[in-house]
Amino acid sequence: MLVLVARRTDSERCRFGFSVSKRVGNAVVRNRVKRRLKEVARVELLPRIECGWDFVVIARKDAADATITT
Repeated sequence: MLVLVARRTDSERCRFGFSVSKRVGNAVVRNRVKRRLKEVARVELLPRIECGWDFVVIARKDAADATITT
């Protein structure tokens, strides 16, 4: 459903990048997936990780049908 690539950096902040291919769905579906991923990263992940990391989240086809539970 998701692939996470992490890399340690010398930066004093954490950065996230999101990649959602056309295989996931049309533009509306891809944008919805990106919005959901950004919100999860902001609320759940960012407060829990230390500074100095870059993350790339790659959404796979099943991500369009996934539900978010917190």
